[in-house]
Amino acid sequence: MVHPSSPWRALDKNCARCHQAGPSLQRQKPAKNFGNVLALDEIARDPDLILPGNPDGSGLFTQIAKKDMPYDCYQEFDCEAEPTEEDVKAVYDWIKGLGDTITAVCGVVRRLTRRRSSRQSPRLSTRRRR
Repeated sequence: MVHPSSPWRALDKNCARCHQAGPSLQRQKPAKNFGNVLALDEIARDPDLILPGNPDGSGLFTQIAKKDMPYDCYQEFDCEAEPTEEDVKAVYDWIKGLGDTITAVCGVVRRLTRRRSSRQSPRLSTRRRR
């Protein structure tokens, strides 16, 4: 069961009719050749759509927050209902939470690469050779 405030539910309700290839698509082909809005793991790796931990810098979220999307609601005035505050918050929280995952991974990487083994070569000189 999908939680009522999940990002998947919000995107399914507000975006899939134009941006998800398959039975929910209400047009001949996905708008703007973007037809995988419900593949959260996939779109989370696309920096044109999502900047993990930064909803306000993420193209997907800013278009929703600025009321540029859903296009049929805000530009054509032809949709059943606009995204609710809960829908917008679910997408915001999901993108914000992706930053926690990235930070945790980066912290581990930093610790693994910070130590310097005694077998490593000394720091190279910054002087130019002639």
